[in-house]
Amino acid sequence: MAMLRRSFALAPGAECSIEVDPRTVDAQRLQVLADLGFNRVSFGVRTSTPKCRRRCTARSRTSWWRP
Repeated sequence: MAMLRRSFALAPGAECSIEVDPRTVDAQRLQVLADLGFNRVSFGVRTSTPKCRRRCTARSRTSWWRP
């Protein structure tokens, strides 16, 4: 994030977003990202439907996801 701030003039209050894998992110990692200046997180979810996941060959679980 520091390199981005050095390379680009970010507007005050700019939305700084990052995509994370819900299978590997935890509260500690989210805190590190916030400390770095990220203020928006996108969870990379292909689908919450097991049938579609099998077709996409995704390996994620949906136990945390409730559509």
